[in-house]
Amino acid sequence: MEDFHQQIGRAGRDGLPSRCVTLFGNSDWKRWFSRYFTQQYKYWDKEDLKRHLESTEHLHQLVAGHSCRQQAILAYFGRTAEIEVLKSSRLCRCDVCLGRRGARLGTSSSPERRDFFREARLVLEAVRVAQELTKRKGKGASKETVLKLVNWKSESFLDSVTPGIPKALVKNLRVFRGELPGARRTQSYGSEVFDMLYGDGYLTRQISSAKDLRCYVWRLTDFGESVLTWGQPVPLLPTSKLRKLEMEPHQRNELAQAQADYKKLKTEAFKVMLCLTTFES
Repeated sequence: MEDFHQQIGRAGRDGLPSRCVTLFGNSDWKRWFSRYFTQQYKYWDKEDLKRHLESTEHLHQLVAGHSCRQQAILAYFGRTAEIEVLKSSRLCRCDVCLGRRGARLGTSSSPERRDFFREARLVLEAVRVAQELTKRKGKGASKETVLKLVNWKSESFLDSVTPGIPKALVKNLRVFRGELPGARRTQSYGSEVFDMLYGDGYLTRQISSAKDLRCYVWRLTDFGESVLTWGQPVPLLPTSKLRKLEMEPHQRNELAQAQADYKKLKTEAFKVMLCLTTFES
């Protein structure tokens, strides 16, 4: 967050009108947290790494979220007085406050985005139920628990894992699940929708253990809560894995065969190039 704040502050230093455009994709976020970029984390001091990862999560919520971006920056630095001034005025010019979230790059009306309201509602309700399960301990929901609630196999299982949960929440979970075909409530499909919701600011996460800094608990953001309260559309960009899950079996087989053929051709071409290089040298 500190680095981001410093970089966006460079705009307008000459006193001229300026604009800051942030380019962001959730696939980039996943790549950043891959082993290649995080392999040095094992040498970090635990507390420094914890602060670094928490700051990184704040940055994700800033760029993926649906609330005022200027307020998000001020909140991170504890500038509560300035937040109150911003709330009581129309000074903010961020895309969210101007009603243009994602409009500059056309993402708000992108034809690739689809309304995943029913699928998202089931996952978000499962997160809310999972949060209730750990409410006394002050923790959030684990992704594993959420996916089990999405894909529960029997009424007895659901009753066994939701003791003490308000009946209305459990009823909602049953209803939302019943509205979806079986293929849309599997753990693999639910996992993709879960990641898409996180990538678009409907969910937030926190490190759950000081010992394992890659273990997270999850919570609904205010925007995620509003989906369950008001039933608004949930336009999301499908991942390639989710699109594959939606294919008919014969389409998946054809795709797998095409990928295998491509891999074989690529290997053969590499061998030919290697032979030519050896011959020339």
